[in-house]
Amino acid sequence: MNPDARFDAQRMSGPAARWQTRDFIVAAALAVPIGLVWSFVWEPIWRPAVALVPEAGQFIAGFYIVAGVLSGYVIRRPGAALLGELLGAIVEIPFIGAGPTLFWVALLEGLGPEVAFLVTRYRRFDLPVLLIGGALGGVFVLVGYSYVAQSWWNLAIGVQVVRIVFKLAGGAVFAGLAGKFIGDALVQTGVLNNFPIARARQRPI
Repeated sequence: MNPDARFDAQRMSGPAARWQTRDFIVAAALAVPIGLVWSFVWEPIWRPAVALVPEAGQFIAGFYIVAGVLSGYVIRRPGAALLGELLGAIVEIPFIGAGPTLFWVALLEGLGPEVAFLVTRYRRFDLPVLLIGGALGGVFVLVGYSYVAQSWWNLAIGVQVVRIVFKLAGGAVFAGLAGKFIGDALVQTGVLNNFPIARARQRPI
């Protein structure tokens, strides 16, 4: 077992696996700013993109999954990705007026990265896992929302394929890759020194 996996395996057993108050605080500190960015920066970008080129909108929508990937990457506890997405949605709902629908979509988006981390038993948080987590967030939204509420099954097969590809690619890039970039940048500032994402880098090998 490599050192990273051994460290995470030890942390995910016994008392260390339990959530602490600071974990909730950091989850909120990560998700709230992202929720504001979703509302005031990304939403004005996404809406005209969808209106002009729907496929491009599916790609850009990947950023709506970043709170889940980032929270899971930083906190590394079961439920962190799901909590990050839901907290971000709570911030976003009053500003864009989507109501309960947005909360349901956020739940689906958070389940994607949560499943990716669960499959690794919360022991791997490298770039491939983050990319898969972001893409899975898109998959869950496709199955639980796009095909049901937006009737994607009525679209031509070619259009469906293009949108699915863009949705998965957007989740991988704008959530998986961006989540890693943001998390690594925060580690460099020292604000996450007491969290697994930083300790995994600091311990001797």
